Amino acid sequence: MVALNTSDLQAKYDLYNNVVLGLLIVAGVIAIAITAFSVLSSRISAELMKAKDRQLALALKDKDIQIERIKQERDEQIEQIKNKAFADKNGSDNRIVLAEKSAALASQRAAEIAKENLELKQQLASRRITAEQHKILVDILSKKIGRIIIEVMGDPESALLAEDIVKTFTDSKWEIGGKFFPQGVIWTGLIVYKSPDPDAATVVQALKAAGIPFSVGSETRPNVTIMVGGNPPLF
Repeated sequence: MVALNTSDLQAKYDLYNNVVLGLLIVAGVIAIAITAFSVLSSRISAELMKAKDRQLALALKDKDIQIERIKQERDEQIEQIKNKAFADKNGSDNRIVLAEKSAALASQRAAEIAKENLELKQQLASRRITAEQHKILVDILSKKIGRIIIEVMGDPESALLAEDIVKTFTDSKWEIGGKFFPQGVIWTGLIVYKSPDPDAATVVQALKAAGIPFSVGSETRPNVTIMVGGNPPLF
């Protein structure tokens, strides 16, 4: 009877070990899958940033070509009209006026394209908090010290902006509740999540006053949370 009980206990013990081993194997597979997915997500994010930069570079080059073409056409048109005006004295005044108007329109269009180029270059530049924006943020945040959680994407551009934000809240004497790097997800832009925490209203007020663009997240967090996502695509 004792031998039977011992055999039965041994069988149960072996079953228990097999179940535990199986669970450990499953947990290991899940952990590997999560790690692989995180690495893949980071690579996808990096490739998206590279593709965006390549597309922007092509757009800038195309606009530079447009500017040069417009200037060349303007100069050629002015020269042609002036030559005709010289050959035809009766219509010279009108032709010169037309040449001047044409030149003015061409210059205006070239200036517009140059402005678009500058705006694209500014958007290509890394997002940073300027000294003036830093001062505005600290002036507002330091009047009502609170606690904030910061989440950030793993790409370098987002990390630079996140460091600026951390410095701003640190200089404002706020407590940084945590700085997290979400895995397996891709965000773009600066997001402030909905929260019953009154500190959220202070953060929103400060960002608006400093002219820093952000959006309000759809989900609600128990504590005020900022998510520093990737640079939004331009196209």
